Amino acid sequence: MLRAFSGKAARVCAAGAGVAALAWGIAVLQPTQAGAQGAKHEITVTVIRFKALDRADELSAGDFFARVTIDGASQQTAVISDKAEVQPNWKLSKDVTPGVHNIKLALIDKDVSIDDPIDI
Repeated sequence: MLRAFSGKAARVCAAGAGVAALAWGIAVLQPTQAGAQGAKHEITVTVIRFKALDRADELSAGDFFARVTIDGASQQTAVISDKAEVQPNWKLSKDVTPGVHNIKLALIDKDVSIDDPIDI
């Protein structure tokens, strides 16, 4: 069973394999130990594509990266520089136990001083 909700944060129930399309990517739950009692599952958030609707920076198209937080553990991607439309195919995963899990995705513009969160 898989439950996911579009938006900046989602709660997902890990109880089996499945795929849910989110507004900003895909969350995938796959058993990592098939058939085992108390089997672990993997949640993968994939950012397939995004397009900047306005300029993130005054002088460039933006230097974007994604940060995914699953149950409080954050991971982030490499930065893609100076592109307004990107097809990065970023994949960030975490092994989890069966149950409900919190997922948050943030798209961020990397800057010299302060990184800017982008509305998605």
